[in-house]
Amino acid sequence: VEGIGRAMVDRAAIGEHRFLDVTQQELDADAIGTAERIYDFLGLELNNITRAAMGEWSAANRLGTRGRHHYTAEEYGLTKGDIRAAFRDYIERFDVAPEGD
Repeated sequence: VEGIGRAMVDRAAIGEHRFLDVTQQELDADAIGTAERIYDFLGLELNNITRAAMGEWSAANRLGTRGRHHYTAEEYGLTKGDIRAAFRDYIERFDVAPEGD
């Protein structure tokens, strides 16, 4: 939580235009499209060789290919409410819903 708070303060000081937000859900849904967006943001060209290599890696490493992990907040002595409260500023600022909502 402390790290997120510091990052948000630094982000405001450095400038929003220097940050690109990427969610795990975006990566899971469209890894190559997300990579293209990142490259574009950085002013880089995603060439066909790199795109193909990323596509091969993504296909071989899809979510669940090595089994599934399931963790709950309660296993760590937390509740979803605790997590929402701790990350409230981030959740509200970037309009994201915690996983599982």
